[in-house]
Amino acid sequence: MAAVTIKKSEISSHSVDSVTARREARRRKILENAESRLKKLTGVEQKSNVTIDDFRPIKYECHDTSLTQTNDNDDSLSYNGILPTQASGSTNLGSNISPELMQNGLRHPSKSTLIEKSSYKLLRYFVIAFFANVLLIFSNGAFGRNANEIGCNMIFVPFVGYEFVNFFINRENNTGNSILRLLLIFNMKSETLKMIILYIQYLTQFTQDLFVYFFMFIVANQMLKLAFCLR
Repeated sequence: MAAVTIKKSEISSHSVDSVTARREARRRKILENAESRLKKLTGVEQKSNVTIDDFRPIKYECHDTSLTQTNDNDDSLSYNGILPTQASGSTNLGSNISPELMQNGLRHPSKSTLIEKSSYKLLRYFVIAFFANVLLIFSNGAFGRNANEIGCNMIFVPFVGYEFVNFFINRENNTGNSILRLLLIFNMKSETLKMIILYIQYLTQFTQDLFVYFFMFIVANQMLKLAFCLR
């Protein structure tokens, strides 16, 4: 009986020690998991080699920060939940547009470039108008009665000649941005779209240039009259 009692006491003490050891191991494991979680939050990762029976540590999935940043950036670029790549894939409006046409049509010149081009254009039209006035004076002195008919031709011939040459020199670059956006809706072919844009813009440019030319012609005519009066 004494031996049985001793064995029971040893078993009970052993079980108590085992439970205490397991509790201590669990407590240490909880502390290690908390420390590991803190290190993951701060960017430091450490793996634990402690294994305890009947205890499975919590597994944390590692998320790639680069993918998260990419998704965040994509969300900031999305519009109503649709990313630019999805929008381009869902719509096929620009499938028939050549890269050259898109590049020329969506190019935005700087403000200084536009001012410089406008200044050169005014100077060119002033020179042409001055030349037309000289031809008009020459026709009035050389042809007498037919001076009015020939004079009208002398007014328009330099301007039409300049516009004709300018059209064939710059026709590859004459693609309007606003017109391109409008015609993209109809999903037209690249060549047809290019020709429509070319002729519409040239017609608009011709009308604007005609008014500028007449203004410069009047200025040059008055300057020549003033020069002859001062003589």
